[in-house]
Amino acid sequence: MSLFAFEWVPLLSAVFIMVIVWAVILVWVFWDRFQPALHGREAETRRSSPAAPSHIDESIAALASGLTEAVEERSAVDIGRMCADVSEALWCIHHERGDAPHLIWPATRGDDARISEQESKILITHWLEGAGHFYSVETPTREMYRQSGNAEMSARIDVTVYDSRDPSRRLLNIELKAGTASVEAFRKDFEKLLREGIPGVWFHTLANATTATWAALEGKMVTALDRVLEHAESASNHVHFAFCVLETPALVQFDLDFSGEWHGVLGERLRTAIRAPTRPGWASAAGHRPGNNRAAANPGGSRAAAPSYGGGTRKALVYMPTLEPTTFVHLSARGESYALRTFKDGQQTVRWADPACKTLSELLARHAVAIEVDVLAERKSLDSERDYWVRRVAELNRTHGIG
Repeated sequence: MSLFAFEWVPLLSAVFIMVIVWAVILVWVFWDRFQPALHGREAETRRSSPAAPSHIDESIAALASGLTEAVEERSAVDIGRMCADVSEALWCIHHERGDAPHLIWPATRGDDARISEQESKILITHWLEGAGHFYSVETPTREMYRQSGNAEMSARIDVTVYDSRDPSRRLLNIELKAGTASVEAFRKDFEKLLREGIPGVWFHTLANATTATWAALEGKMVTALDRVLEHAESASNHVHFAFCVLETPALVQFDLDFSGEWHGVLGERLRTAIRAPTRPGWASAAGHRPGNNRAAANPGGSRAAAPSYGGGTRKALVYMPTLEPTTFVHLSARGESYALRTFKDGQQTVRWADPACKTLSELLARHAVAIEVDVLAERKSLDSERDYWVRRVAELNRTHGIG
């Protein structure tokens, strides 16, 4: 290639660049004039294109709605069923039925069963796990509370249910109680359930309940709510109240919507629920009714029925020859729950029961008591004062020529 051709290359490059620059400038200057025409062509194209069939839009909408309903259905908690199932498990534990969970009441130093809210917490979380719900325990509250002392701080919710693994998606708060809680204990938990702004559950375990018990509970609830009246009046959520009575199996439950009139209907709702409690079928068959805390004796059995003692605590040294022919044994009972102990010198004392007898009535129907010595008034520990009971049993065995 000649030297002359090489001299034209820079010139042509410069011309090409100038053409590109002028083209950009012209497009920028006249863009406002070209834009309406372009939009017109796009609109015309859209008008000439066939429209999407309306039934497709309807199908998409229906699919979206179905998915939403499915999510809501999966995340919703059947509160009534949860309370009923947990109560059934508590009743089976308390009456030592064969289908009871392996959870048991721990014993105090005085050999009495300790009934607390911890058992219901375990059973509720097991129920939530089985139902596929996300949950947490001892959940920090969103709001700040002054519940003891002067400092405001986050409180704790016993159990919280969520609609996903997202901890911000709280669905339900559950507070648990057992026994005769104080008005202040009611107030603290009512305040949390009302101020947190989501539906709540109050699950309360009672060993037994009489007319006086219900009247006292109603009074405590009204007084506690009056102490947080500002929060109760401004609340927009509802609370489900469930009272599980163990000795005479009964579940008393009702809803209270705090977004409407609640103050005048609280007592009425509670009393209506008390008149129509939920009971297990086996309790009805066995004769558990208010005022009759013991199961009916086996009508087909040859043994005498157990004497009624009103479902209270029973502690006695008994001789039951068909069960233990060589010695008196210690019988502890509360309602239909019982435990036996054998006190012999040189042998370790352990609690035991007849595997064939799940209840006290079954035990006494199967093994007649030939001799019974009431030791309820003898305030001696079965554990720390074991030597006393060894001597006491040995004395009775000698007196009656047993062993």
